[in-house]
Amino acid sequence: MIADPGRYRLDYPGRWRRWVRHYDDVLLVDVRTGRVLRVYRDFFW
Repeated sequence: MIADPGRYRLDYPGRWRRWVRHYDDVLLVDVRTGRVLRVYRDFFW
C-alpha cells in the first residue's frame, strides 16, 4: 500500500480505495470488492 500518494503525484484515492504497488506498476484498488479500478504501468523504475 502507498501511504502517501501525494508524494508520487497520485490523486487522493477516496473512501474504500487504496493505491497499491505491484512490482513496477501502481494499482488503484477498491478494498471492499478487491476490484482494480486503475493501473499505471511502469510507474516505478
